[in-house]
Amino acid sequence: MKRAAVPIAAAVVGVALACSPTKVEGSLQEILDLTYQDIKLGFAGDQIAVRWTRPKGAGLDTVLEVSEKLDGLTVRTGDLVNLAEPLPDFALVDAGTDGGVLPDGGLPTQQRGVVTRDVFNDPRKSFPLISDGFMVLYDVPRDGGTVNGSFSVTFQRCIDFGCGRTVFGDFKATVQ
Repeated sequence: MKRAAVPIAAAVVGVALACSPTKVEGSLQEILDLTYQDIKLGFAGDQIAVRWTRPKGAGLDTVLEVSEKLDGLTVRTGDLVNLAEPLPDFALVDAGTDGGVLPDGGLPTQQRGVVTRDVFNDPRKSFPLISDGFMVLYDVPRDGGTVNGSFSVTFQRCIDFGCGRTVFGDFKATVQ
């Protein structure tokens, strides 16, 4: 009887671990709950967004969303996209900025990568600029398919929410 109990107990533990919540990695998880249940990848034109979500009531919380604008790049599967790189001037014009000096004397701060979130009853939706980061897709996104990839982000040092924190991981996303 004892011999039969060991494989059954191992199977129960294995199923419990497979159903447990998964977290996005990095120091950002010290200040935010980054547990998720599903990963979706959306793409439109030259923009790709990967969303880590979890159910919340009748809706979804977007725990983390990492998006990248590919304007002016030729990207193949396996190529790293530098998320901290500034967008080219022509992409800034398309985004509503003339690419030159802003009225306050500053320069445009739009980068290829943007990290956001949308969690019910939490006003924190955006993060600081990215000081270092990349995203790579190992598969071509096709409607209804899956895409494997990796990302890593370090936010710029500052005094705001998320400053100096990191977030990273590998993913397998369902394409929407």
